[in-house]
Order: sequence, then C-alpha cells, then structure tokens
Amino acid sequence: MGLYLVNYYLPHKWFSQEGEVPAVMFAASEKSRSPCGGHLAFLPELYREKGSEPCLKHAVLSVAYLALFNSNRSRFLWTQARNNYSTALVALAASLNTPESAARDEVFAASLFLSMFIDLSNERKNSLNAHIPGIHALMQLRGVASLRGKYGRVLLAWAFMRSQIQAIASNDFGYGCLPAPLSTMENPDSVCRAGIVISMISKFCESVKYLKECMQFQALNGYASTTEPSYELLEQAGSIMNHIDSWHARLPRHWKAKLKDATPGGLPGERVSASKDSWTTCFVAIISATHLFFYLQFLEYCECVTPNLEALKALPDENSVYYPLYGIGSRIQDSVNIICLSVSYALGSMNVHGDFEPFHDTKHGIGYNLLWPMSLVANCQFSMTEQARLCRRALDANDTIYSIATTLNRGVCPLARYNHLSDPELLYPGEVLYIPPEACNTNAADTSCLLSLQNSTTNDCIFGGPHTYRTFEGDTLRKIALGKFNITLEALNSSVGRMAGVSSPDETIEPNTFIKLPQCNPSSCGIQPLEYVWGTYQDLAEEYGTTPGQIFALNPTFNHSSTGPGVGGWITLPVNCGLDGETYTVVS
Repeated sequence: MGLYLVNYYLPHKWFSQEGEVPAVMFAASEKSRSPCGGHLAFLPELYREKGSEPCLKHAVLSVAYLALFNSNRSRFLWTQARNNYSTALVALAASLNTPESAARDEVFAASLFLSMFIDLSNERKNSLNAHIPGIHALMQLRGVASLRGKYGRVLLAWAFMRSQIQAIASNDFGYGCLPAPLSTMENPDSVCRAGIVISMISKFCESVKYLKECMQFQALNGYASTTEPSYELLEQAGSIMNHIDSWHARLPRHWKAKLKDATPGGLPGERVSASKDSWTTCFVAIISATHLFFYLQFLEYCECVTPNLEALKALPDENSVYYPLYGIGSRIQDSVNIICLSVSYALGSMNVHGDFEPFHDTKHGIGYNLLWPMSLVANCQFSMTEQARLCRRALDANDTIYSIATTLNRGVCPLARYNHLSDPELLYPGEVLYIPPEACNTNAADTSCLLSLQNSTTNDCIFGGPHTYRTFEGDTLRKIALGKFNITLEALNSSVGRMAGVSSPDETIEPNTFIKLPQCNPSSCGIQPLEYVWGTYQDLAEEYGTTPGQIFALNPTFNHSSTGPGVGGWITLPVNCGLDGETYTVVS
C-alpha cells in the first residue's frame, strides 16, 4: 500500500465539458481566431466537406462521445465511443490500402482524432501515444505537396502539435523529427519553421540520449569513461540556437502584437478573464517549451563531458567551440518568461493569498496544451520562485480521480472504494489517498461507484428527509437533482427558487449554499450510525435504500476518512426510505 497526495482540483475546468472535445480545440464560432495554426477552428468546414468518409466520421464521433462520457460517465456514451472508435479503426485500415487513398486530408484528420481518443480515454500503454508512429508515416507520405491543398497547412500544424510536441515531451525523439521532405521545405511559414527547429532539437536530444546511455553502460561495467566532447554536437547546438533566434525574429507582426498584449502591467492579478485569442500565446509558449527543453539538454550534455562548466559559460569567446554556452542563462529565462506570461494571460493568476485563480472563461484546450510547458517551468532549477509557484499551482488544477487512477495504474472505482470517498469526483487540496495493493479492474467503463444522472426519473420529492441541503464544490442543480437525490430537475427548481443564485441548471453553485428540498408527505427514513470503511455514497445508497444526496445532506463535513483502508469514520446513514401511505403530497 502506498500514498498519493491529491493536488488542487477544479472539476473538469480545463477538460471535458458537455459536448466539447478539449484537446487543442477552439470552438469554431470563436469570434477572434488565432492567426497561427494548431487549433481546430477549421474542423466544421472540413467535416462538412469530408464527413461522408467513414474513417473521419467515426473518428470524430468517437471523440465526441468520449468527451460526453468524461462529463457524465454514462455507460451508453462509453459504448458509443468505443464502437465508433473500433469502426473508425477498420475504416482507416481500409483507407490505407493505397498511397493515393492514404494521403487524403480526411484520412490524415481521422488518424489525428484517433490519437486524441487514446489521450482522452487514459488508455496509453506507455508514454507515447500508439497512433504517433502512424501519423509520422502519413506526414512523410503526404510530404510538401499536401501543403498546397486547402487544409494542408492547418492539418500539418495540428499534426505538429499532436505528434512532434508529444514525442519531445515523452523523450521519444525519433518521432519528433520531421520527415525529410518537410524538414527541408523552402520558404516555410512560422508554423512550419517551428516544426523544422523542433526537428533539429529532436535529433540533438536523441544524440545526447545515446551518449548518456553509453556513459551509464561504462559506469555500470567499471570502464573508464572515454567520452570526449563532440565538436559536431556543439556546433549543432550553436546552429540550433541561431535558428531559434531566427524564428523569433521572423514571427509575424500580428503574432508579436499578441505577445505584447500578453504582458499586462503589474502582473499578477490585473487580468480577470482570458483573452479572446489565447491560442497565439499558448502556441508560442509550447514552442518556447521545446526551446527550454533543448537548453536544459544542452547544459546536461556539457556537464557530462566538460569540466569547469561555469568558467566556460562566463567566457564569450566567439572562436571557442563552447561559445553557445555564453548567454544560456538569459535564453532559459526568456523561454520561462514566455511560458509564464501565457499562463497568466490565458489560464489565471496568483491572488494576494498566494492561491492560483483560474479565469472564469478559460479555454479548455489551452490548459490541456500548456500542461507540459508548465511542468517544465515548475521543475526547472533556473525558474524564479514565483514562476515555479505559478506553474505548479496551475498544474495542480489537473488532478482528478481519473488522472490519479491512470497514474497509479488502478481502476477508478477500486481506488475510490479503497479510500471510501463520498464522491470520487470531489477531491480537495492536500488530501492523501491510499493506493490499493494490486492493479485490478482498470476498465475505464466501470463507473458503478460514481454518481450518475438519473435522466429518466419521475420522482418529484424525496422520501423522508432532510428538508435542507448544503452544497459542495462542483454542485449544479442538475447534479443535485438527478445525480444525488433522484428527483426531477423541475421538482428541485420549484423548491429552490432563487436560493441557489444561478441562472442555469448547469451553472456551478457557490459551495456551502443552503437550499430547500421537496419532501414527500407522508414518508420516512430510518436513521442509524455507520462506521464507513468501504465504498462510496453511491454504493451505500444502493445497499441501504436511500439516495447519495440524503447521505451528503446528513454528513455535510465528511468527504473521506483519513484513517486508511479498513478503518473508517462514523457517519449518519438514512436507511429504508419510503412512503408511509398510498398517496402523498409534495411539501417544501
């Protein structure tokens, strides 16, 4: 048994919302679209033109159903997502029969969507998405000629975000290298030029990785180190730095305007909402993260083969092979600054209490794509304290029961039941979770322990009581009515009135708000104490004839026991709730 410390949790804030696919997607109706690529504003038009192609149609449907499943955990939606994913795989295989068919835009887009499905379903078998090798092969097949088509450049930008960046972040540098036709293209735009530079970085990092493996082998076998500085690698590093400088210098004027706007005076805390175009700064931050990664790899290489590294960095000798070391500190800081500016511009900022406050209108795909850049800054020894804290606190918003289960290779429900979580989707900062001893039941479709929306219910009141309910983090009227108390939304609305302070059934209610519940009269529940040692409130409700909401209402301060598995806290449990007569009236 081990322990896992839960990071700060905002329920699905940057991830799946109803009907929305989060990864690298901007809504097509966005009024202010980014001038650079990598987002999916082009998707509706592509789908209207190419949606009849089975592989694209079912790939899009698989991700759409999966996004809905991630929002409300309906088994039906999971089945639809899996069925469409399987159908898309079969259709994609058929489309790859000939080079002419495989090179089509709709086939390329389908493969990118299927890679998105793997990421959003938490089904990766290793660090690299299983579809990345296929995407890389299609990029090589399509070559430069595909860029002349209507969707060629936007698809390449999307593939660049899906494959190259992920390959670098996963240390699978071979797939971070662009295929030869693309890496040598003439007159590339800023997106393609960024891909070319990252391809050079990938080759350098692959060489450094091989060098470190050789040195480790020598050390393990007692051989004296024979590693000498590689002048070729040092020259390569200098060339990469020149290309990075050139990329920044050639950024379009409208990109630079966005970056200038991303530098509000008096950070943090002056901006209260995200920019209408957050993607441009996000894109530049992602590229800057690859530059930062390269600088850190370059320093690590130099430390392996070079004595007196600090002295060398202080000598700006243009004739020295170590000249790229000069100014490396300012390069690192520039990259860190861009990433932190993007976070403060697009996601949120630190308040006066030192807590990270997300913007109310944060774009979900932005947070998804900034995870790796923020992780680099949070763990970089050269980041300033406030920069590391900003990114670390922003990253902490990513911990959910699903991400934790994936990290630990455990099923969501075994993890939740082992820790007797009242609501597995409700986690608080600093909570300690106990890790089940065996990796069992890792099927993502096992949702029996979770609250689920009872959309078919006709109940207009609750049996017994209580008469009031105090809201928790993430509560909405829909979740309270259909997910917790098994009554219709209309019944709850008639009782609550304006007490909840929201204008929509899906708007989050302020925690610790008291609302009235409609009760059935006459009806009753038995009340008994229970040592809560296993399961979730959903499990208890099914076993004892009540609803999860009634257990929540009677135990408003309990979330989960910190005493560990098999030893629980005591809660008040309503049991055998039901009507006391053949007819009833609703009272509130």
